[in-house]
Amino acid sequence: MGYEHTEADHVVFICTGDDIITIIILYIDNFSITRNNTDQILWDKEELKKRYNMTDLGEISWILSICVT
Repeated sequence: MGYEHTEADHVVFICTGDDIITIIILYIDNFSITRNNTDQILWDKEELKKRYNMTDLGEISWILSICVT
């Protein structure tokens, strides 16, 4: 899908191109995805579902005891 892990942290994956950047952060059996285009987030999630058995829990509200608003 074009993602590469960062050298600083191998659980952070980045995909860039044409004024877009997508970041996926893995934590044990959870991951968070952020992008500057909501439609592309939906596309990425569908592509990941084709490759992995996963459940979409919707928009993030908490991660590592941090409230996301």
